[in-house]
Amino acid sequence: KGGEPTKKELKKLKKRKLRTSSSVTNLSNPESYGRLAQSLEQLSPTSTESPKGFSTPVSTPRFSRFSQKSKLIRRSSDPELDRTLTLKAGSKRNLAIESLFEVIDSNDLEGCQQLLENTTVTDLNQNNEDDLSPLDMAVMLGHSQIARLLVARGAKDSSKFCRDPSSRLSRLKALVEESQREVNRLRFDLLAQNGNANKDLERRLKRWEWHVHQFKKMINTFEQAKPPDPPTNIALDVTSSRSLSVSFSEPDNTRGAVVTRYKIEWCRNETFAPVVGDFVMCDLRSMSYVIPDLDEGDQYFVRVAAYNMKGFGQAKLSRPSSAVPSSWHNLEQSQPRYEGKTDNIHVIAAQLSMTLSNSPPITPPVSSTPVSGSVNSKRTVKKGISKLFGSSIKFHKNLKTGLYLASLVYSDEGKILVTVDDHVPVVEVSETIPSGVGVDFVWLAKVACTWDHVRGMCEISNNFTSSPAVQFRNRLLHALVGLQGALGMQDLGLLYPVPYKDPHGQIVFVIVQYLKESRVLQGTSLKWAHLPRLWRKRSVPFTSERRKKLESLPVPDRILIDSQDIIAHHINSMKPLSKGLYIGYLKARSSLASMSVICSREHPNVLPHVKLRDNPNVSKDEWEWIKSLQSHSGTGNYMSVESLAGNSSNSLQKTLLSTIETFLGNLDISKEDIEKHQLYRKEVIELNEDISFLLVMPPPDHVCTPPGSTDHFEGQPDFAALPVSTFEIMQLYTYQKSFMTKFSMVSARLDVELLTSQQRLREAFSMDEVKAAKHTQKELEGFQERTDQVWKQMRWIEDAVQTGRSISSVELLSLKQFREATRRHTTNGVTLKRGHMVHSMMQSGGPSAGYVRVFPAYDTGLMRGTSVKLYITHTTRASEVVRLVVHQLEKARKEKGLSSAALEEDELLDFYLVSISASKEQVLEQNFNPLQLQTQSSKCRLFVKRRSDELKYDEQATSV
Repeated sequence: KGGEPTKKELKKLKKRKLRTSSSVTNLSNPESYGRLAQSLEQLSPTSTESPKGFSTPVSTPRFSRFSQKSKLIRRSSDPELDRTLTLKAGSKRNLAIESLFEVIDSNDLEGCQQLLENTTVTDLNQNNEDDLSPLDMAVMLGHSQIARLLVARGAKDSSKFCRDPSSRLSRLKALVEESQREVNRLRFDLLAQNGNANKDLERRLKRWEWHVHQFKKMINTFEQAKPPDPPTNIALDVTSSRSLSVSFSEPDNTRGAVVTRYKIEWCRNETFAPVVGDFVMCDLRSMSYVIPDLDEGDQYFVRVAAYNMKGFGQAKLSRPSSAVPSSWHNLEQSQPRYEGKTDNIHVIAAQLSMTLSNSPPITPPVSSTPVSGSVNSKRTVKKGISKLFGSSIKFHKNLKTGLYLASLVYSDEGKILVTVDDHVPVVEVSETIPSGVGVDFVWLAKVACTWDHVRGMCEISNNFTSSPAVQFRNRLLHALVGLQGALGMQDLGLLYPVPYKDPHGQIVFVIVQYLKESRVLQGTSLKWAHLPRLWRKRSVPFTSERRKKLESLPVPDRILIDSQDIIAHHINSMKPLSKGLYIGYLKARSSLASMSVICSREHPNVLPHVKLRDNPNVSKDEWEWIKSLQSHSGTGNYMSVESLAGNSSNSLQKTLLSTIETFLGNLDISKEDIEKHQLYRKEVIELNEDISFLLVMPPPDHVCTPPGSTDHFEGQPDFAALPVSTFEIMQLYTYQKSFMTKFSMVSARLDVELLTSQQRLREAFSMDEVKAAKHTQKELEGFQERTDQVWKQMRWIEDAVQTGRSISSVELLSLKQFREATRRHTTNGVTLKRGHMVHSMMQSGGPSAGYVRVFPAYDTGLMRGTSVKLYITHTTRASEVVRLVVHQLEKARKEKGLSSAALEEDELLDFYLVSISASKEQVLEQNFNPLQLQTQSSKCRLFVKRRSDELKYDEQATSV
């Protein structure tokens, strides 16, 4: 091993018998022993290039061989030498990962893509016997395209090399030495054959020579690589009162090796001494990170560094360099509407269950007894979804006066579930329609969110059918249970928000459900049918006269013809928006019975909207800026945009007005009417942690269209008016499903219990019965009051509409006044006056704001006495003053024709703010508020100084 063999070892080698593998993948034909020995002697042990005469000695197996069901077992005469090709018999996981190593080794990008797409590689981070992961192997071989593909799939490099990059080189050198020893041993084995060819030895020798070549190539790639450049486009956003979010892009130059990690560091000062916290990101499928558990109100600086196999490169500050975790709730002293409501409703549900312990428990039913039938309990029934409920129910084709339920079940195959007569399943609820059918419709919408408890409520109402109200709910519940049994499924879906009505007194509630595939329903009078065939059978053309013809058709036919629109609504109503902050348009319509709200058909669970940015949080400074824009022009108290949002390209102040105007223009609203629209400033509408809205609404007299009037959205096919009650249920079911499911169960159960309790009180005879009934009634009313209070806190539409209709509300700001405020801020931004003094002023008022004048204490190339006058508030920090002063001076240099360059955040760290009073110099901390100096001394002067320069204090500075 590694030296000259002894005579005894040569003798043993001659007697050694080697078996040839019969299941190894196809190899290239070996050369004769003499030519092979000659070529082996010509190989240079230090060469990193592939030997001449062959590229890869072992033909790389295609991944398609490993995707077959047959077991692939590859054996050789010496399993220890065949480490990288040894697989466990029948292990598909090992076959896939070994195939991945082979396509990486041969730099087969197409094969790697197909392997990742067509096979199941459960773990991309498994190491081979050389302690290298697939990403390690791709990076060190210089196969950058494959490495980027693996990174996009979530692959990681070995963490043990991350702490000390030199350990990677030591490992590679050890692998070269180990492989070279095997090469030397195999060469001696071949020489001991005395000229007799041995294909197995020759094949194994080529394989180990290839290992040596690849390991040397890795060493060469490692030695030539350097730490990467800093990441680019590092953006810092405030995501809550306890967190910040940083996003970034790959460096412009990775210095010879793919970036596999990023380090995010945060600190309360820009020197990062000490670092408050850090995080090393290994999964690069998302190039962003949320920094959690920060202290509310503290300023944090953030920087990011990239890592390749040579280590971490230079860190770079984010833009802006710092931010303060905050939320608009910090200014309003409030909390999100949904905060704690799910826990509250769970408490109410638990207490309600304890109070009604003598009533049927609120649990999913386990009995399979049908409503209108009976089952022999002694007979064994095969359990299954189609046997869970009874199927004794009658479907109606020709409807009479009364209330009905229709079920529209659709699948991915373009089919819907119909009866043998090609109609949607329709069951009768009642021959008479109660006067408060709208209330029952809302109650049914809640029941559709909690199907597990339908049978329990049905059993409760069975005992009090003498009450008309209880009797109607009982019939409605019996119809639902009958549909569950007939369709063979417990979850019937969601209620379509608009009931179908007929001039002859027919009302049909439609329940919509989706099934992934159309399963066979045995023992029922239902079948699956394609929608186009059903439409052709009705012979209703899709023309401008379609609506008139539809009105004359029976309701079941109208449902079938509208089924495509109903299905589209069902799909869109369950589709949530992506994470971000949106501008929503609130427009309402009122009728004698209820109020409806305009929504888009593409997203019926939210208002018409446009996305403003990906960050849903509105920070305290941003909300303070919005609130500071006064509704009376000329008396504004405006805050500095620069002091709030720094230089972030996604600043709310820079994009809000333009986004609103573009959005309203896309709604075909004229420019004159756009100026009359209002920005709602009472609250930010938060649907959940990831979705929030800023509302825009028409002028007060057009927020809600009265009955008999028309509005801008009348007749537009892309929009629809939905009742507020069902819209809120649909929205909360999508964005607060846990709350809505539990609330629906409690609310629907309480409604039934209150009706039965009232009937129990009427039927009470003795004093004890009356007392017990009153006690129960009082407890249930208490639960109802608490439940209504929770529901009221979750609702926001009626509050917003009521505020929007107020003519003189301070919570509203017209877009015309918004534009004027922005224009005043812009025109008073930067002007050059005598002595090239730079002014950056805003209209102001209040004791917590004022002007400061700052002088440059370094050579700017401008006229002597140049200074910058700033208007700052009590929240402005010294670091922000330095940033503004330097940028304004650079802008002045550019206007004068002097050379000027945009300074990066890390270059701004060379500047700092000092105060001089009575020949005493004081360095101001980054978080120091300069307004405090005005109260201490009126002779104090502020200077911006370079750390590398000495203070240049000019006594002859001209003051303007």
